[in-house]
Amino acid sequence: MEKKGLWKNNKGASLIFVIGCIALLSVIGSMLLLVTANNREMKELEKQIQDTFYQAESGSDEMVSALEAIAEGVLEEAFSDMLIQYSAFSGSGEREARISEYFTVALKKKLEAGAASIMSNAVGVTLVAVDFPAGAVEEEMSTDERMTNTLRIKGATFTYRDSKGNESKITTDICIQAAIPDVEGGMNASGGKSNFTDFALITKGDVTMAAATTQTATVDGNVYTGGEIKVDVNATLSLKNADKVLVKKDIVVEKGRIKIDNSGKIASGHGVWADGLKVLERGTLEGTSNFYISDDLTVEENGGRIVLGGENTEYVGFSGNTTGEPSKRSSAITINNAKDITLDFSGLKNLILSGVSYIQDKKWSSGNAIMQGESMAYKDMQAMYLVPGDCLTIGYNPMLKDDYYEDIVKSGLNYPYEVTNPVTGEKESVDFNLDIYLDPVNPYLRRNVVLDGGATEFTYLYLNFINEAAATKYFNDYMATPHGDAIREQIQNLGSSEIKLAQNNYALGNTMEYTGGTLTLQAPNKASGAEVFRLQSTSTAKQRQKALFTSFRLSANGMIEGDWASSDVVAKTVLNEPMVASIPTGWTKTRFGSYEFWTHNGDTTIPNVSMTGIILVNGKATFQGTNGRVKGLVIATDGVSFASETTLTADQEAVEALLLEPEVAKYFRVGTMGEGTHDYLSTEAVEIRFENWQKN
Repeated sequence: MEKKGLWKNNKGASLIFVIGCIALLSVIGSMLLLVTANNREMKELEKQIQDTFYQAESGSDEMVSALEAIAEGVLEEAFSDMLIQYSAFSGSGEREARISEYFTVALKKKLEAGAASIMSNAVGVTLVAVDFPAGAVEEEMSTDERMTNTLRIKGATFTYRDSKGNESKITTDICIQAAIPDVEGGMNASGGKSNFTDFALITKGDVTMAAATTQTATVDGNVYTGGEIKVDVNATLSLKNADKVLVKKDIVVEKGRIKIDNSGKIASGHGVWADGLKVLERGTLEGTSNFYISDDLTVEENGGRIVLGGENTEYVGFSGNTTGEPSKRSSAITINNAKDITLDFSGLKNLILSGVSYIQDKKWSSGNAIMQGESMAYKDMQAMYLVPGDCLTIGYNPMLKDDYYEDIVKSGLNYPYEVTNPVTGEKESVDFNLDIYLDPVNPYLRRNVVLDGGATEFTYLYLNFINEAAATKYFNDYMATPHGDAIREQIQNLGSSEIKLAQNNYALGNTMEYTGGTLTLQAPNKASGAEVFRLQSTSTAKQRQKALFTSFRLSANGMIEGDWASSDVVAKTVLNEPMVASIPTGWTKTRFGSYEFWTHNGDTTIPNVSMTGIILVNGKATFQGTNGRVKGLVIATDGVSFASETTLTADQEAVEALLLEPEVAKYFRVGTMGEGTHDYLSTEAVEIRFENWQKN
C-alpha cells in the first residue's frame, strides 16, 4: 500500500516533533525560572521580615529603659509622699504599706493614661505603634519576705516597620516589679546603708581653685557638685580613687590643670559624669578614667592640652538625636579659635560620639543652632555650611543685613565648581546639586550676627539639612570637590596641634586626626555596637545619669534632696530639713571618740584644718590654711574653694560611725531606696520582664 501526503516519509513528522519538544522544554524552563524567581523573592521577603523582627527584638532594651524610667519616677513619688507624712504613721509597716499603695495606684494610672506614647517616643525609629488593650494593667502584691509590688500589662503589642514597609508585630505580657524601700533600715541612723559615706566632697555650688602657682588641692574619693568644677589659675586640682565624679554642670580648666586618676576603679558606667568639658587658654585636662559627657567637649583659645586614656577606659558623648535646643541635644567635640593644642585620645579603648556639632552664636535665640556634619568639628571649617555665593542672585554670603531680601537665593540651589580634566588639562565646570541634602521646605536658614562691637549687623545664610545623615554625607561629598582643598589649607591654622583618636571610634558624624601637619578625615563608623549604644543612649544613659545624681541634689536652704530635675521630690539621702536651721552661727565642734563633727552656719574660711570626721557648712567653705587635711566628708551647700594646699580624703568608716551618733544623725536621713542601692536605682529597685513573647 502506498503512503500518501506527509506519510510518504518521516521528515515532516520529525520537524513537528522537534518543535514540540522545544516548546515543551521552553514551558518547563519558564516554569522553573518562575519558581526560582518566586523562591528568591520569598527568601528575600522572609529575610526582610526576619530583619524587621530582629529590629523588634533589639528594641526590647529600649522598652525596658522607658518602662524603668516611668516606674522609677513613680517609686520616687511614692517614697516622697511617705516622707512628707512620715510622722503620721505608727511604724515602718504602715509606711511601707503607704508606699506600696501609692506606687501601684499611680503607676497603673500612668501606664493606662500615656505610657504607650512615652515608649513609642523613647524607642528607636522603627517602632511605629504601642498598644495596651483596655483594662490590660493588673496589679498584685507578693507574699514574700520583702514587700514587692508587681504590675502586669497583658497583651501589649509593639508594631515595627522597616524602610520598605515590612511590618512585624510582637505581643507580650510585661511584668513590672518594684521592691518597696526598707523604711526601717533606710531611715534610721542605726540601720541600713547610706549612699554618700564613700564621698569626700558634696556641694550644691561650684568647686573652684584660688590657690597659688604650683599648689595642688587633692580630693581622694567620690565627688558630687551641683555646679561646676573650675580651675582658672596656675594651680592643680587632683581627683583620684573615685568611681563617681558627678558634676551637674561643666568641668572647666584654664591656665591650670585638672588631673583625674581613677586607675584602680575602672568599670563600665563608673567614672566622670558631667554636662560638658571645656579647656580654655593653656588649660590641661588629664584623665585616667571613664568619661560620660552629656554635651560637648570644647577647646577654646590656644595651648590647651587634653590627654585621656588608661586600660579599658572610654569617652562617651551620650546625647544624640534627642529633642530640645539643638546645641544642647548632641554630644560632639568642638575646636574654637584654638591652635597649638593637644587632643590625645589614643589611650582610650573606645571613643563614642552620639551626635554632631552645631554652629551657635551667643546672640541667637534658643533653638537657632545650625547643624553640621561632624562629630569632631574645627571652627575654620564652618564656611562650608554657608549657602554658596553662586546660589545668590546678587552679592555675597554673609552680607550686610540691609542687603538681604527674600528672593535672593536661587531656586534649585545648584552651584558650579571647576575641576581639571585629566585628559585635556583644562578646567571644566561641574554642577554640585545641593537639593539632595537639604530640607525641601526650608532649604536654608537666615541668621543675623552683630560684629564690630555692635556697630555692624550681617546676615548669614546657612544650609538647612534634612537630618544628621544628610549633613554628614554633604561634608564627605564637599571635601571630595576642589573646595575641600581650601578647607585643608585652613586646617593649617591649627599650627603645631596634635589630634589623636582612640583605638576604636564610633561617631555619628565625621572625625579627624591631625598629626605632624597632616590631616586625616575619618567617615562615620556606624558599627553595630555603636548603633546600639546610640539608640540606648537617649534613655539608658540619661536614666543612669539621673539615677546617679538622684541622691545628691542640695536645695536652696541647704538640704540634700532627691532628683535634681524635680523640685518637689524629697530624698533618699537628705540632710534633715528641720534641723539645719538650728545650726548656730559660727562653728560648733563636737568629738565622738576618734572622730569629730563640725558645723558652721554661713560662709566661712577653714584655716589649718586637720581632722577626721564630717564638716557641714551651710554656706560656702574656703580652705585657706597650710597643708590642710580632712579625712571623712565635707558638705558645703554653696560651694568649695581651695586657696591653699589641701587634701580631702574619703573615710567611709569614720562617716558611718558618726552617723550612728544621734547628735549627728539628726541632720541626716541616712537611707536609700532599698537595701543595696549604690549605683543605679533602675537596676536595683525596678525589674522589667517580658513574658509570652509572640511574633505575629
